[in-house]
Amino acid sequence: MESLKPYLETVYWKDIREKIHALNPKFSALVDEIDPGKEFPLYLAKYRYGDVIVREGDFYLPTPDEGKLVRPDDNGIPADIRKGLDYSKSIIAPGIVVTKSMQLSLNPNFNFMSWFLYTSGTIFALWKFLKAGVHEYHPAKIFTITAGSYSLVMAPNIGGAAYHKNLRLKYKLPNIQIPKNAIEQWPLFVSLARSPIAKCYWHTELLFFSENWVKKINCNDTAWLKLSHYLFQYVWEKSGFWRNKIFIDYAFSRAQMNRNLRPNPYIADTAKYLIFLALGVIPGFIPATDNTAGPVELIQKIYLEDYHLRKHVPTIMQPGCFSLAKPANLIYYSMTCPSTFEFSPKARKFQNNLFDLRELKHIMGKITEEIKSGRLKLDNTPIMDMIHKVNFDYFSNTKDKYGEIRSTKEMQAEDPNLTKCLVPTKNKTFAYNGELFRSCVRISAA
Repeated sequence: MESLKPYLETVYWKDIREKIHALNPKFSALVDEIDPGKEFPLYLAKYRYGDVIVREGDFYLPTPDEGKLVRPDDNGIPADIRKGLDYSKSIIAPGIVVTKSMQLSLNPNFNFMSWFLYTSGTIFALWKFLKAGVHEYHPAKIFTITAGSYSLVMAPNIGGAAYHKNLRLKYKLPNIQIPKNAIEQWPLFVSLARSPIAKCYWHTELLFFSENWVKKINCNDTAWLKLSHYLFQYVWEKSGFWRNKIFIDYAFSRAQMNRNLRPNPYIADTAKYLIFLALGVIPGFIPATDNTAGPVELIQKIYLEDYHLRKHVPTIMQPGCFSLAKPANLIYYSMTCPSTFEFSPKARKFQNNLFDLRELKHIMGKITEEIKSGRLKLDNTPIMDMIHKVNFDYFSNTKDKYGEIRSTKEMQAEDPNLTKCLVPTKNKTFAYNGELFRSCVRISAA
């Protein structure tokens, strides 16, 4: 039996309304008021795990018959859909995630987790197409989008040559490579999911707006004003942090100056990133407890039954955002799989895990003290509120003779999700020596 093929079809609001209402009732209610007919088509696309939906700005759709991924202007796409998406000019059209997820990145080959996992109900690609001004600052060509998350990471080490041979033989994948690091795990997971032997039916569905929708949203048509206002408000709320980031960067620089800090530039970038993680505005790593980000259950089953993972629970980590509203959810930043937005390449040459963690802990301590002092004038902001309500804990798998950095062996007892698995496990432990956790920071509610 073959695994799922991508597909593409034209639908109308009445066809998809119930699905969308379950995901986003407010949006659905506003569209119901308009009651758009056949002149407002929508396009429902289904992608397999690992399909590249956007590659460096270029948008790809599955052909309806073969499921081959092509650009929207390709002759394999029906003429009516080509016409309806011509406005996007090969850049991804705006739409809604209907099923599972997709992940947007700036450079997945360099920055391991540089943007968000968009899950069902999320409206995407509005920044480019809502006409709020005359200047175009949106650099669409730097983005890549995958179906599901490319940042799935198996916590235990999975580089054993003999065990890897088991996978090559059973799943008939003679050319798959042994992953040398966490970044190389994604191609392996995709290959396994694509094997007909795996019978993987994981998919994500995206609903794209045709040009007529976008034209009405951007004009002053009375019937569409409520929906237009909702979408502009949606973007405004989602972009609140990014509109004010310049002031946060300024405050962070002032904190370093006031405290006479001259850290390694990369450590300074990491400290700022931890602040953003604690604010919940960018993703860190969380344990995968369902199949939203990818075929997690299938991958765990394969590594237990076919790779023959012996000692450790096949914990899979995925992107996720911290929230003080969910204090039981802990989030992790890995120093061995860094994902900062800002970086100095020369500063990426670490002296060793413990040295970097000690320096990071020292810098974070000084920065948080300066924020709490009030001199940065951050009163009545989410940063000041957050800094009093979160803990930053630093872990290494190397014993710290100074006692400043905790052992990764302690992590399992404080976060039961680290040993959760979607398939049964017996007498297996948390992989505290795995690449992702050898040097890491945990953020939790105080």
